[in-house]
Amino acid sequence: MKINEAVTDNDLFFGQLSSRVAMRYDLTEDLRGGLGGGSPKPLHSVDEIRRLYETSKVRFTDEGRLLLTKIANIPGLGGLRLCTKLVEVARPLARGEAIDAALLLKIIRGMHGLAHAADRIERAIERSLIRVA
Repeated sequence: MKINEAVTDNDLFFGQLSSRVAMRYDLTEDLRGGLGGGSPKPLHSVDEIRRLYETSKVRFTDEGRLLLTKIANIPGLGGLRLCTKLVEVARPLARGEAIDAALLLKIIRGMHGLAHAADRIERAIERSLIRVA
């Protein structure tokens, strides 16, 4: 049985389990604008993404850096782990040039297959509430 189902079940066996053993924290609350529905707050800023890779002398176009920032801020896509995988693959392909969004999307499609990339990853990027500047 899934943990969430057991914790939220109100039947005889799990009735008050959540009040006895669980504390919940919605990690996506700030990403959705918090309780007041305000402006979404990203987990990672564009500057943090730039600093993450500057020690390895990786350069990005503005669009490439913005795409990585959006990917890092979408729960369920792999966050910084996916970003790092993309950069590892893109680095030799860029041949010393700045890594752009087109190259990153090409790598995503190659790593995950066109159908999955378009349906899951690219759609999540398009729907992202995070606005990075």
